Amino acid sequence: MKDRNEAVKVLELLIYISGRPLAESKLEELLELDNAALHEIISELNKRLEERAGPLFLEKISGGWQFSTKPEYGEWVKKFLKKELVLHLSPQSLEVLSIVLYRGPITRIEVESVRNCDSAQSLKTLLEKKLIKPAGRKMVPGRPLLYRVTENFYQYFGIQDPDDLPAWEEL
Repeated sequence: MKDRNEAVKVLELLIYISGRPLAESKLEELLELDNAALHEIISELNKRLEERAGPLFLEKISGGWQFSTKPEYGEWVKKFLKKELVLHLSPQSLEVLSIVLYRGPITRIEVESVRNCDSAQSLKTLLEKKLIKPAGRKMVPGRPLLYRVTENFYQYFGIQDPDDLPAWEEL
């Protein structure tokens, strides 16, 4: 795209209508830009958003770009949605989620051996909330399902790079 001003507007439109993080490679393809030019357009859009002094900013999450709400406007979002934005997960589900995150892909039996208790309900809850997903089958007798965290997990928790997480040993 040759017109920089038009590219900024189209970028804003694409991210707005997407509703999920848009990968840089997809944006480069759609806008017909190389990576350096795309980053210039992203910077320009962020600058314009800041000049508007509005509630939104552009954020890189889960390998893509999306709009996020500035923290000071969170209460308005909650009020509008008439519910909390926090996922309600039991301590057991959070424990299972962390095991899948750090040890995944992992089977239910392997999760249970780490926890020393049944984890079927927690796994079911995490699957329903789309925080984990099946990642194939382990090549052992019975071919149990393997589980791993989803892109939704990274997006929900605002994690750009899994390397930003503390090491398992630190926990």
